[in-house]
Amino acid sequence: MIEITRRQVVDSLKQVKDPEISEDIVEIGLIYGIDIESNTINIMMSLTSPTCPYADFLLMDVKETIKKDFGKDCHIQVVFKPTWNLSMCSEEVIFNLDITEDQIKDSIKAAEEYEQEGVADNGFTFC
Repeated sequence: MIEITRRQVVDSLKQVKDPEISEDIVEIGLIYGIDIESNTINIMMSLTSPTCPYADFLLMDVKETIKKDFGKDCHIQVVFKPTWNLSMCSEEVIFNLDITEDQIKDSIKAAEEYEQEGVADNGFTFC
């Protein structure tokens, strides 16, 4: 059996684009953790918003991409702590989307407010 590496999983996940931002989920900072087991790849990730209208589509795309590339099941734990914000994007994404420092600061502030309001406490598992 060929061992799957974390790097291979990351590269695979770069195929998955956020439908709202049109950038891959790795570069926008949605992937928080990857654990590779013999029959399953476990992914801890977030969404750009706890109310993301494309959540089901995005999570299904992650599962299908992992299955296609590695032939393994994928369990996804969606978490909102830390709450995603624009500062989690790669420099390339910040450049591509022409994100300003003020937008990043506003995004961080909004994420902090989500956490204070308890919105960030409601994660879920997508199997």
